[in-house]
Amino acid sequence: MFDIPNKFIVSSRLSTLDSQDILRILQLVQSKWDENTLSKRMRWYPQTPIVCIGISNPQELERVIHDNIPVIHIQEDCIALQRVQERQDRYQNYINNLLWIGTSSAWYLAGHSIKRAKILEADRWMMGLCGGTACLSLWTYYVILRMKQHYRFLKDNGRAILIRKDVIRSRRNTLMQVLIPFWALVGYSVEAFNKI
Repeated sequence: MFDIPNKFIVSSRLSTLDSQDILRILQLVQSKWDENTLSKRMRWYPQTPIVCIGISNPQELERVIHDNIPVIHIQEDCIALQRVQERQDRYQNYINNLLWIGTSSAWYLAGHSIKRAKILEADRWMMGLCGGTACLSLWTYYVILRMKQHYRFLKDNGRAILIRKDVIRSRRNTLMQVLIPFWALVGYSVEAFNKI
């Protein structure tokens, strides 16, 4: 069990939750987050809370998101706010999927251009390939960063939680952060080396 100091847990001034409710919310959230990521975050940002409990209006939610708090609990009786966040989560997932499909297609086109590069002079296509790969790598980094900063909407036993994707425990996040850039780098390096 991951112990969080009290200074990293804040509650809304309008919250009606007692200490037992807060404990149950923390137990629910602890099954979802990655403890290593949160402990690093507590060391890097000792003044920023990790959990905000009892949000009940859009202005307060916007302020908490702007303050970069990764785990947000929405009050149970705020059904309209929960539905808005659920819709926002679905919309953001569609946008992220489109961005990821577009980025994957761009990497495919870059790889396909390596195969067609036999007709160009080696210096010219190598400069274009290096520049294009650098730009595409920066774009991919931006897309992954955008996807990690998106809040995911979770609902369990009537409790609505917004949790940022960069603190969620997930094998998919590990694959996206480590293996995909590694495979892309190795694949393009081998293909470019074979052309030379």
